Amino acid sequence: MKFETFAKYLKHSVIPHPSNDHRPYLLRHGALSFYSASLITLKILTLVLFALSPSFAELATISSSEIISLTNLERQNLGQHPLKSNPQLSQAALLKAQDMLENDYFAHQSPDGKSPWHWLEKTGYQYASAGENLAIGFNEAKTAIAAWMASASHRDNILNSNFLETGVAAVTGDFQGNTTTVIVQFFASPKKQAPQETLQKILKPQVSSPQPLAAKPSPEIKILSPDPFGYIRSLNNTIIGYTSLANETVSLMEKGKKILETRADQNGNFSFILKGDLDLADGLHHFSFLVQEKDQHLTASITVPLHIDLEGPQIFADKVNIFSVFDPQNNTYYLEVPISGNVAKVTVAFGGKITELKKIKEGVFGGFISRNKNEAMERMDISIRVQEPDGHYSQEIISSALPAFMDNEEAKITPSYVTASQLNRLLRNLLAIFIITIIVLLLINVLVRIRVQKPGIILHTIAVLIVMTTLLLI
Repeated sequence: MKFETFAKYLKHSVIPHPSNDHRPYLLRHGALSFYSASLITLKILTLVLFALSPSFAELATISSSEIISLTNLERQNLGQHPLKSNPQLSQAALLKAQDMLENDYFAHQSPDGKSPWHWLEKTGYQYASAGENLAIGFNEAKTAIAAWMASASHRDNILNSNFLETGVAAVTGDFQGNTTTVIVQFFASPKKQAPQETLQKILKPQVSSPQPLAAKPSPEIKILSPDPFGYIRSLNNTIIGYTSLANETVSLMEKGKKILETRADQNGNFSFILKGDLDLADGLHHFSFLVQEKDQHLTASITVPLHIDLEGPQIFADKVNIFSVFDPQNNTYYLEVPISGNVAKVTVAFGGKITELKKIKEGVFGGFISRNKNEAMERMDISIRVQEPDGHYSQEIISSALPAFMDNEEAKITPSYVTASQLNRLLRNLLAIFIITIIVLLLINVLVRIRVQKPGIILHTIAVLIVMTTLLLI
C-alpha cells in the first residue's frame, strides 16, 4: 500500500497527466520559486562568509626577509657565512613564483621547458653557480625552512659554502583549485669579472746571504684516541696521546683546572684513564693537554673537544612537532623530533611505513611521513627509534588523536576559511545536480504530453535554469 502511494505521488510530481492538470508538482510555480529563493539565499550566505573570513594571504605569515634570516641562522649554526639579499635574485624568484601559479605547475622546470636559470638570466643576474628551493602550502616561514632542512637536496642548497647571495619570493594565489602560498628561493654566487693582467717583469738583484741556523724543532703533543669530537661512553675510558718530550709530565686540564696528571714514557707515549670519581657531566668538554720540559722551559699544549656520553639518547616526546603539509597526492605530514645524546640514526614507524629522519639542526631531527589516506584510524601511533653508533637505541611511542592529523588538504588554513571554501564547493555541486534534474524534468514535461503544453511552466523553468547557471558561474 505504501509503495502504491509513493508511486502515485512520484507520478504526480514528475509526469504531466490529467490528474495533475498536466503540471507536475516539482515544476509548478511555487516549487520553482522555492528552488530559486533557496539557492540564491545559500549563495549570498557563502559570499558573506567568504567576505568575513580572512584570506589565505592574511593568514600567511611568510616574508622574504624572514626566510633569509632563518636561512642564515641555519648556516651560522654550522659555521657557514651568511648570505646577502640580492634584489635581482628576489625579482627572479618573484617571476618564477608567478609563472608557477599562472600555469598551474610546481616544479623546477616549467611545462614549456624553462629551467630555473631562465629567470636569473631574465633579470640580468650573472652567476658562477646557483641553486633553487621550492615550497608550497606553508603559512609560516619556520615550517618551510624546517621542511627544507629535512630534505637532503634542499638542505645542501641552504648550507652550500659556495653560495654568497640569495633572493626569495612568497606569492599567494590559486593552485589546482586551492588558494595556497608558493615560496621560491634562489641561491647564487655572482660571476667575477676577470682581472686585467699586467705583463710586467721586475728584475731584482741577486743578494747573497749566509745560511740561517737551523732552529730547534718545537715540542709536539697530540691525541691519538679518541678523535676530536669523539665520544667517551663509559667509565674507565682511556685517552691515548703522544709527545716529543719523552719522560716529561703531561697534565689534563679543563677551564684552567688540572683534572689528571701522568708521565710520558721514553717513547713519548702517555695515557689518561677517566674514572668515575671525576664526576664529568654528559656533554661536550674541551680538554687541554699540557707538557713542559723543565730544563729548557719548552712547552706544548693542545685542546681537544670530546663528548662525554654516559647516558643513552633521550627523546623529548612532549616537544615533538607534527605539521600538516598541503599535498594533493598523498596524506603527508612533517615531523620534528628533539633528541639529546649521540645519535647515529633516527627512524619513525608510522602508517605501516618506516622513514629515516635527517638532522636538521643541533638536537633536532625531521622528515616527511605519510600514511594511506583511506586508512581508518581512531588514534594514530608514531614509533620513534634512536640508534647510537655502538648499536644501543632508545624508543618512544607517541599517540595522537585523529584531529591532529587533518585529512583536509587545506589543513594549514584556519577553520573559518576552510568552512567557507567547503561550503562554496558544496553549493556548486548542489547547483550542478539541480540543473541536471530540472533539465530532465523539463524534458519529461515536454515529451510525455507533447500536444498538451503549459507555456508558463516551460518559461518559468527556463528562467530558473538561467538563474542556477548564473549562480554556478559566480
